[in-house]
Amino acid sequence: MGGVAYVVMAHTGPSEVAARVRRVRQLSPLAHVLVRSAGTLLSDADAADLGIALLRSEVRVQWGDWSLTAAAVEALTTAQRLWDPDHVVLVSGQDHPVTDLAVWESGLVGVDAVLRRDPRDHSGRWRSCWHVLPAQDVLGPVWAGLAGATRRLPLPGGVDRAGGRTWVAHHPRPEPPPLPYVKGSFWCVLSRAALTAVAEAASDPDVGGWFATTLLPDEAFVHSVLAARPDLRTVAGATSFTVFPTVASAHPRVLAADDADAAVASGAPFARKVAAVQDGFTRRVDAAVDALARASLRPPA
Repeated sequence: MGGVAYVVMAHTGPSEVAARVRRVRQLSPLAHVLVRSAGTLLSDADAADLGIALLRSEVRVQWGDWSLTAAAVEALTTAQRLWDPDHVVLVSGQDHPVTDLAVWESGLVGVDAVLRRDPRDHSGRWRSCWHVLPAQDVLGPVWAGLAGATRRLPLPGGVDRAGGRTWVAHHPRPEPPPLPYVKGSFWCVLSRAALTAVAEAASDPDVGGWFATTLLPDEAFVHSVLAARPDLRTVAGATSFTVFPTVASAHPRVLAADDADAAVASGAPFARKVAAVQDGFTRRVDAAVDALARASLRPPA
C-alpha cells in the first residue's frame, strides 16, 4: 500500500498518548498509526475515534533484556502486515511531533533506515553473557545476597542488578558476535527491506539468540543487523530530539518550553520526553509547526 506507518510503544498516560496520536494524524492524514501496549491502555472506541490500530501485546517488557526488542519487532511487523507501508517509524508514547510530518516523510524516499548511532566503543558490553534471573520481585532478596557473595569471591562472573532495575547473572562470553556490534538509539525509521532484515535476524537463533544474551539488546540489535547490510541505505539521524542532563545520564529529561525552538530546529520528527498534553513545550512546538505548514502553503493542522 505504501506510505508511512507510525508505531507507538506506549505503557502509560492514555489521554496523553491519544492526544499525541491525534496530532500525528493531523500532521500526516494519510499515514497509519499503531499503538502497542500491554493491556488495555486505549479502548476499541478510542481507536475507532482516532482512526488507528491497537496491538495489545502479551510480551511482558523487562528492562535490560530481549523483551523490548521482541515487543518492537512484533509491533513493527504487525504494522507491516496490516498496511505494507514503505516505512515504519518507531516512537514512544512520550514522543510529540516537532515538524510537519507529511513534508518530513517525503524525504524518506530512497532511504532504508534512519538511525542515531553511538560513536563510542561499546565492545565491552558483548564480552559478557547476561541472563535475566527469574522472579525478580519475589526472589529479589535472594539475588541481592548472591550479588554480595559473588563480589567477594574471585569469580569471572557474578550476579548484579543491571541499571539498578533487573537482576542478572553474567559470565565471560567465549564467542564473538555474529555481526559487527554497533550501539545506538532504540527509536528508528525502517524501510520495508530493512524491517524484513531485522525480523529475519530476530528469528535466527544464531543472531537474535546471541543478542538476547547481551545487556540492553534494544540499543544494539537493529544497528548491528543493518551495519552488516551495506546494500541498504542507512542515514544518520535522530527520530526523537532529546536532552540529557549530563553525558553520563541514562535517560533524557522532561522537555520544557525553552527547549521548543531547539526541538523544531533539530531536524528530528519527534521530541521526547513530553510530560503533558498541553504544557508550555507542546504549545510552543505546535504553534511553530503550524506556522511552518502555513509557510509551505499546506493547510495548518
